[in-house]
Amino acid sequence: MTLNERVRDKILLFDGAMGTMLQAGIPPGSCPELLNLKERDLIKGVHARYLEAGCDIIETNTFGGSRIKLSAYEAGDLVQRVNEEGAALAREVAKDKYVAGAIGPTGKFLEPWGELSFFQARDIFAEQAASLAEGGADCIIIETMMDLQEVRAALLGAREATSLPIIVQMSFTPSGRTMGGTDPGTAGWVLARMGAWAVGSNCGVGSEQMVGFIGQMADAPAHLSALPNAGMPQMEKGKTVYPETPEDMAQYVEDFVDLGINLLGSCCGSNPDHTRALKQALGDRRPVGRRPHGGLVLAGMRSYAVLEAELPVAMSELDGSLERVDWPQLGEAMARSGHLALWDLRGNGQEFEGLIQAIDAFQMAGGSKLAVAASTPEYLEGALARYGGLALAFWSQEWDRNPDGFLTQARRFGAGVLLPGGVGLEQRIHRCQQTGFARRDLAVFVQEPVGLVHPLGV
Repeated sequence: MTLNERVRDKILLFDGAMGTMLQAGIPPGSCPELLNLKERDLIKGVHARYLEAGCDIIETNTFGGSRIKLSAYEAGDLVQRVNEEGAALAREVAKDKYVAGAIGPTGKFLEPWGELSFFQARDIFAEQAASLAEGGADCIIIETMMDLQEVRAALLGAREATSLPIIVQMSFTPSGRTMGGTDPGTAGWVLARMGAWAVGSNCGVGSEQMVGFIGQMADAPAHLSALPNAGMPQMEKGKTVYPETPEDMAQYVEDFVDLGINLLGSCCGSNPDHTRALKQALGDRRPVGRRPHGGLVLAGMRSYAVLEAELPVAMSELDGSLERVDWPQLGEAMARSGHLALWDLRGNGQEFEGLIQAIDAFQMAGGSKLAVAASTPEYLEGALARYGGLALAFWSQEWDRNPDGFLTQARRFGAGVLLPGGVGLEQRIHRCQQTGFARRDLAVFVQEPVGLVHPLGV
């Protein structure tokens, strides 16, 4: 039975922490992922202990298996071997249980906050995901992500490298946001619309706070996954300890079940005893049915909104010589307007670079309602990649003849489609639906007498 079939009938139990199990047996500062090649029996033994405790899914020992992470140990050329072997080891032990290929963050900041580009990150994650799939993983789990841009790149890379189900988990601080300021609800919607099979959270906090974070994600149209820490780490006699006992963690199982959880497990500080306690409390129960919220969703990096009523538009036509435009000021001003910021890009590469600056400023100012029109699929791809949320892609007249490239880019990034009103509207709606968009993913732009966006709804 495939994972997708099984999850409909049963809440599936993940294993617990790999690092906690390994830290006593390997020298400090060494690379845990290289144990897939050097200490195969050790890794298989950890997997076996979690399976004996009753879990349904085991994670591969590949959390730091990206090219960037392995390069820190002068092992960047071993990406394929480390990940394939990690998946193969787990597959060998799992038998009729499931294997999740684990992918963690690179540790690098993406542009504009760092030097790593969105597309470089995507390719790095795609390489790892492809190797995990080749090794026999049943799904990919992208976890402990704290930057919405990085996790978007990881999800896109994994989607383009494999057809396996993809679980995506963010790590939130006790304040209820990631280090980049993203809240659980926003993360859930962005990742679900970009094609995540399941969304959720791991690490960061213990079970009690994790229940609240998952509750904020419950409206997103994806399965729900939670892997809390065994409490918040504390220092005792110079040693890091996690205070949440297996019995403590098991007390929150009912809360997760009530939210409609589909995948449950544990993270840092946990061991097979936590898995055993979760198994006893969970049993073989079916997931509680959820009805995810419908409607057109717009999101930035810090907030989201379900568009259910008409929305005013602040439009800026970028179609001339714009060398004197203060792009960051434009982006900040449009973010603060509270209206939908519609940037209509026509022209040369210099204007595109300006648009990227405006998008950065728009995001930093907390903007969450953005629409972009672009004259080429490449321009649209660049703008949607840079925007760490859910935008609208505007269907301008040049797409009437052949909209395939335009619609492909919109779908890749989870964007809705903003259609011009008037003649040809029904034909455009039909073409969008043929490509996989639902009516709730579409809106209509009415320019006269004032610019307004009308959601089409369901």
